[in-house]
Amino acid sequence: MSAELDRARILVDLNRFEAAREELARALAATPDDAEALTLLAVASLGLRDRREAVAQSTAALRANPESQWALRVLALSSVGLAESVRVTDRVQWRTLREQARDAARRATQLGPHEPQNYRVLAIVLESADRDAAVRALARAIELAPENAALRVLHAGMLRRTPGDTRKQSEAAAREALRIDPENVDALEELALNDMISGRVRPARRTLLRVAELDPSRGDSVRARLATLRSGVVFRIAATLLRRSRTWPDRPVRPPRPLPRRRTVFAVTVGGFFTIRLLLYAAGCSPDSTPEAPVPPPTFMPTFDPWPTLGSPWFTLPPEPAPPSAHP
Repeated sequence: MSAELDRARILVDLNRFEAAREELARALAATPDDAEALTLLAVASLGLRDRREAVAQSTAALRANPESQWALRVLALSSVGLAESVRVTDRVQWRTLREQARDAARRATQLGPHEPQNYRVLAIVLESADRDAAVRALARAIELAPENAALRVLHAGMLRRTPGDTRKQSEAAAREALRIDPENVDALEELALNDMISGRVRPARRTLLRVAELDPSRGDSVRARLATLRSGVVFRIAATLLRRSRTWPDRPVRPPRPLPRRRTVFAVTVGGFFTIRLLLYAAGCSPDSTPEAPVPPPTFMPTFDPWPTLGSPWFTLPPEPAPPSAHP
């Protein structure tokens, strides 16, 4: 093992991934087919979230040593991470990467059936596709290494993400991890997330502040979760005030009136219709009639025709006798 490889391993343990890549580049310049150096370079790339480069370097390491369980685990983790990044944009590549991750993880368990890390990686790869198989793989890993805090943390997170009432089991797994490693930051973060989900504001806040104290690099995520916690508190206070305002003792709430039956509604509607029609009839109007236009007063005197002359009656009187003459 070269000095560059030793320094690179120490830098990876310190999360100084960029410096580790520089050391590994110098080591690979002398021995380009070194499977261990290529795998360590893939780990550093994965730490920098360069998953595509991690897939390429772990694949190169497997070409140099096809039975490297470490390279298979790194290939599985980098492939599943890259698959999630292209899940929306490229579904074909997403399926290919998922299959590649699953095959690499299962191949690692076949090569090392008594290595707990192989089952841990298999559980991570299978969680989103086959949760039952992932739980079985993780149970096998815990059986092989019961005092491994990282496995307990992974178990707590998997239980927290499982649908149903599994928060108590998740909290118990996180506390078991803290029993093994009292300053395990991942276990503390799992406890904080369980407290947030359960609505325990003060314990969640204390645990998040403890996480930031132990690992200052998580300050941004801790601040974001504290902001989420504050917004949740404001929402719950508003909901509580609204609920209390509806049941204030000085203003008793009236019981809701029963809804009228359909027959009652129909009878009231028909009766109201006939009542309105009767009132309109009594007033001498119709809702369909339009008002007549006003007639202006006359501005001239009317002219009448002359009185008609009556004709002779239908009967005739006899002629009157002539009066006597005064002369003979």
